[in-house]
Amino acid sequence: MRGFEREQAFAWCQRAASAGNLGAQFYLGRFYHWGIGVAEDRVAALRWYSAAASRGHTEAEDAKRGLEGKSAVCRNWVTGCRLM
Repeated sequence: MRGFEREQAFAWCQRAASAGNLGAQFYLGRFYHWGIGVAEDRVAALRWYSAAASRGHTEAEDAKRGLEGKSAVCRNWVTGCRLM
């Protein structure tokens, strides 16, 4: 993907995330986290990961915990148990 395309993808993702799209909130965190189409900004990444995690997005929860220096959440699919 070229630079212009990354910036355009970031802009579309930002619009969707601001409108409340759960997946877009997670991916906007990724854009900021890795500096795709925008300058790397871990504070903004954490903000968007937190927004998605608070609504139940498990990947966002793990990414948020990683930025906070914590380990990922262990999820047991058989019992439904969550270990942190």
